[in-house]
Amino acid sequence: MYGADSVDTQPEPLDQPAPEYPSWARSAGEAAVVVARFVVTAQGGVADVQVRVTEGDPRFAAAVRAALAQWRFRPATKAGIAVAVRAEQEFRFDLLP
Repeated sequence: MYGADSVDTQPEPLDQPAPEYPSWARSAGEAAVVVARFVVTAQGGVADVQVRVTEGDPRFAAAVRAALAQWRFRPATKAGIAVAVRAEQEFRFDLLP
């Protein structure tokens, strides 16, 4: 497994649907910040997801996990070979007026 700074090419997003704003949170006007750490596999999927809600209700984590399960990438490469790489993404759930 590689860190993002030790590969020749970074993973390229192919499909990254945004997390759905939970209906319970929307109706309550709740906001949140969620940080996800995960691995982009050599096959372009997402694995080993760790989610931390840094602001807001912990239930927002489920929306992030569901979205990440659908994400697909062109994998990172090292010496021309597809490799797994660690990644991190912040998600902000905010209802704008």
